[in-house]
Amino acid sequence: MGYAKESISSVVYYKAYNDFQWSEKQMDFDTVDRDIGLKDKKHRRIYEGDIVLYYLSESFVERRGLVQINEETQQAELVDLRQGFITPINVESYNLFEHDKLEVVSHAFTENSELR
Repeated sequence: MGYAKESISSVVYYKAYNDFQWSEKQMDFDTVDRDIGLKDKKHRRIYEGDIVLYYLSESFVERRGLVQINEETQQAELVDLRQGFITPINVESYNLFEHDKLEVVSHAFTENSELR
């Protein structure tokens, strides 16, 4: 497992999970999680495979959902981990979740490999 980040000057840096420094030497990744274009309430980017806490409408019931990309529509959606229902993150150009309503708490590969 490793990470990649792009700097403001468009240079991509790579780091293995246990390394302490970023390097310009490219790593071969077998899976790349796509950025869905949103940030959570702590201003962290949200990627497919992230597990987020979220709320639907005005209910105060906290839910956990897996972020995934629908392969047919190429749109991000949340799969509720308890109920299994799927909620789109965007409908047309309207974002259903404001950044303060999502919080990244984990990732599928750290929770359970069967989630992905």
